[in-house]
Amino acid sequence: MNLTKGTKLGPYEIISLIGVGGMGEVYRARDARLGRDVAVKVLPAEFAAHPDRVRRFEQEARAAGALNHPNIVAIYDVGDHEGMPYLVTELLEGESLRERLLEGKVPMRRALDLQVQIAEGLAVAHEKGIVHRDLKPGNVFVTKDGRAKILDFGLARLVQGEGDSTPDSRAPTADQGTRPGAVLGTVGYMSPEQVKGKPADARSDIFSLGVILYEMLSGKRAFAGDSEAEVMTAILKEDPPSLSSQDLSIPPMLERTVTHCLEKNPDRRFQSARDIVFALESVSSGSGISVALPPLPEETKKRRLRWALAAVALLAIIGVAASSGLLWSKGEYDRPVPSYTQLTFRRGLITSARFSPDGNTIYYSAAWGGKPVEVFAKGIGTVESQPLNIKDAEVLAVSAGEMALFVRDSGVSHNVTFAGTLARVPLSGGTPRSILDRAYAADYRPGSTDLAVVIATSKGARLEFPRGKTLYETSGAIRCPRFSPRGDTIAFIEQLVVLADEGKIMATGLNGQTHTITAGWAQLTGLAWSPDGKEVWFTGARQRGACSIYAANLSGKVRLLSRAPGEQVLQDVRVDGRVLLEEPRVRTESYGLLAGDSEERDLTWLDGTFIWDLSPDGNTVIFDERREGGGPTQSLYLSKVGGGAPVCLAKGYRYGSLSPDGKWVFAFDYLGKSCVLLPTGAGSMVTLPKGPIKDYRAGRWFPVGNRVMFGGRETGSESYLYVQNVPDGLPHRITKERIWNYNGAISPDGKYVPCFSARGGYALYPVDGGSPIPTPGIRQDEHVIAYREGGAHVYIREAESGWKTTVVGLDLKTGSREPWKTLAPQDPSGVEVIDVIEITPDGKHYTYTFDRTLSRLFLVDGLR
Repeated sequence: MNLTKGTKLGPYEIISLIGVGGMGEVYRARDARLGRDVAVKVLPAEFAAHPDRVRRFEQEARAAGALNHPNIVAIYDVGDHEGMPYLVTELLEGESLRERLLEGKVPMRRALDLQVQIAEGLAVAHEKGIVHRDLKPGNVFVTKDGRAKILDFGLARLVQGEGDSTPDSRAPTADQGTRPGAVLGTVGYMSPEQVKGKPADARSDIFSLGVILYEMLSGKRAFAGDSEAEVMTAILKEDPPSLSSQDLSIPPMLERTVTHCLEKNPDRRFQSARDIVFALESVSSGSGISVALPPLPEETKKRRLRWALAAVALLAIIGVAASSGLLWSKGEYDRPVPSYTQLTFRRGLITSARFSPDGNTIYYSAAWGGKPVEVFAKGIGTVESQPLNIKDAEVLAVSAGEMALFVRDSGVSHNVTFAGTLARVPLSGGTPRSILDRAYAADYRPGSTDLAVVIATSKGARLEFPRGKTLYETSGAIRCPRFSPRGDTIAFIEQLVVLADEGKIMATGLNGQTHTITAGWAQLTGLAWSPDGKEVWFTGARQRGACSIYAANLSGKVRLLSRAPGEQVLQDVRVDGRVLLEEPRVRTESYGLLAGDSEERDLTWLDGTFIWDLSPDGNTVIFDERREGGGPTQSLYLSKVGGGAPVCLAKGYRYGSLSPDGKWVFAFDYLGKSCVLLPTGAGSMVTLPKGPIKDYRAGRWFPVGNRVMFGGRETGSESYLYVQNVPDGLPHRITKERIWNYNGAISPDGKYVPCFSARGGYALYPVDGGSPIPTPGIRQDEHVIAYREGGAHVYIREAESGWKTTVVGLDLKTGSREPWKTLAPQDPSGVEVIDVIEITPDGKHYTYTFDRTLSRLFLVDGLR
């Protein structure tokens, strides 16, 4: 089938033919709903003749569509055109890795960078049970900005039946630029088990990954021959020529990594793609090769620029030495890959962990199986953890004889930062003794029981040592204060905004002289000193996403210690350099009851589904994806009941609210610096005038009229409520005093907004002017969710009580209450508190969102 320009496939209009492959024709098309260009792959005619194959295609395509990862091509839609199945994906600009390899081998640094990206994409897919089965250079696309994208995930086995184990040379996508006999392009990347017709699992993809890396580094196929049979025989019985024998100046550790991928026996290969990432990262850090490092701080860029001319001469000398083999020191490349030993195995959330001063015991706090947070002790080398019968407490620091704890008010979530007290308790356990209110972080000075403490203040946070002496103050938050081994310096994380991860690492002497070690981090999750006290080791990321382990000296020089695709939190460093690392697997999940549902269901799309709005008929939800699946700048989606996969409205936006006519979504950019209207169908984004607004908070469309409401802050001011006519009106402030607890509720007639003010107490604020009207019966720790039909009642979420939240109806005149529903996820493991709740005015439909954190502790050896 050759589609002509203008042909319509559902909402997609064909623009031009891009290419033809073994899996059909690929076209450039226009998505009329969102005004963007996409790629449409129409599958061959013979494909449609097999209903089971078409069904599996749809199932696998939808599964692969859930793989929203920067290194996997995004699948937007799947459909049928006149009996021909088609697939809609993002449109990529660049070239396939096959096209790049036609030019010859890839420079080692670039090859490692691409391989790490491919392995990270594979790791995410394998964790979801999806195996590629046809990984080859033709199925890896390299975009113009250097990002590797894996194509055609999950489609390989669809060309042949599930029960057909015979090797099939018909590639799901055809390699480009191959010689006659292009069939060898696919066969040459098969694993031995595929050649034998055995089932292929994730380790088969790892073999193919090794073949690709070999070809990138050498410029030659790992397995070649004059016929398909010869290539298959080579895969089964022969090893490719060693890279070192080809005078490629390949580090021994890198060659061992390739060889390990190409083991004939799958049990002897790397067992996961994440293992390959660790191995390649070790090669990178050991050889001085830079692989996917984060952006440098501005001061570092300037310093390096001044040395650029001198560096040219130095690099020339290094190049001569490298070409003669003088730099490949066996000892450097033989250093072991860091080892990870898992310490905890139960299902739940770990809040903190510390070594004892001698390093032989670990004290940690965790909430296992939905139970309250509790303190445990675990000896190094032992399997079991011993509960110390200390509830609702977080381990802050450990000395030779006691622990410092943050004891939370009973039933309060870990997310509520300051609701508790600093306390001391003997290492053997007992009843904690409270010593200071609102002190939420602390550390012992080495060799003593003197504590440096962080205290929450009305303006932010304050670091004190000794108690009563201020060393540093900030309008944000202070996390992880840690004494240096000598006890003369305290390093800490300064968060620019309370409850946000963005920040910088600071150091202060005991005289209060403070300086910035490193800044510009989108995420900072943990910190501790190296054993010699010359560096601060920390976990962080320059952009939102997975955190890596870094080291920084006091002059601000940052180096990479370990890189992994998953989240990491450095909890502590042992005296011998071993690291106590937490791996929190955090998901934002949403559940609810939508139109047509008879029982509550899981509404989570990717890994960070945060629902912000629910249409009054319960048919449409607006949500953002705020974790890795949503990309570094988050993504905003619209989903309709029975409407297929959610539609991505825009990347880089959040806080969506649906207009009354359903045609627009009011949203903020992910930094909260601008607000826009996003069309739900055809049309273009409209940026609203911002006037004096510097930062935007939660917002909502009015039930009637073309107006929006939002919380905002002007330069140097507190947070107030604003109303704005759209699309061209300016923001108009309607509150005189600072407000908080504004969740977007607006009365049905659009005249009042309930929120809690700095003056104290809930009130209804008139939108068009006038004095606030006090509302009886709503406490400061409660929230108004929405108005009920008629406007005389509101839905109230009562005070936080862990992972269960009770919602009641409240009469605005009398303050009387009546029960509505208790919301609670069926599986409470790792859930601390329910976040945003949306309820339709008739009370028939609802959604609620929460974070689920499932943590594991690891002992990491070999970092340096």
